[in-house]
Amino acid sequence: MPRSYPFHPSVIASNEVQASFASKLQALQDAAHSEMLAPRNRLHLTHGLRWTQPANEAGSDGNLKQMSAEVAIPFARIVNGDLSLVEESVHSMFAQMHDEQQRAFYQLIGNTCDRTGNVVKGEPVNLAEMFYEMISKIEFSVSETGEVELPQIHTADAAPLIAAIESASPEFKKRMDELIERKKEKANQAEVDRRSKFREERE
Repeated sequence: MPRSYPFHPSVIASNEVQASFASKLQALQDAAHSEMLAPRNRLHLTHGLRWTQPANEAGSDGNLKQMSAEVAIPFARIVNGDLSLVEESVHSMFAQMHDEQQRAFYQLIGNTCDRTGNVVKGEPVNLAEMFYEMISKIEFSVSETGEVELPQIHTADAAPLIAAIESASPEFKKRMDELIERKKEKANQAEVDRRSKFREERE
């Protein structure tokens, strides 16, 4: 009896496999991206190769960066009908692209902060004070539901920072709480001012 192979030779079937592969890869990427950046803060480029901000000379030019991933599929596994290589290939490609995207993402943030001077410098032994200075330079935002959102902290190892803040003096914690409250009040006032402009235009 001739052996049947799971890989159909037709073009239609081939296109369906590619579309399914791309859909699975996109789902993994979307979930990973959400851990770095809220979905509502992501921009999608539907045409062209870049976007610009002519009114903001300090802004990024938005040029697209090319990323790639390579997966080797042994011919013997195809001949043997080993379908597990499909899932393995998806996750291998995702891991490569995610690693590259993470480096590009944090490199862009680092370059932007260096260009604008929005950086914190100090002795690593005083992480609590560095954290205070960092928060003082960040503007809080208000969500669609009207709640002030605290900034996300991305670090390779958060344990030292958490320990420094938890072991800080009561005076420091009081200053930090007061700073956060001032930031929240400022964010709420900025949102009130923003909404008032729309009311004025309608009137």
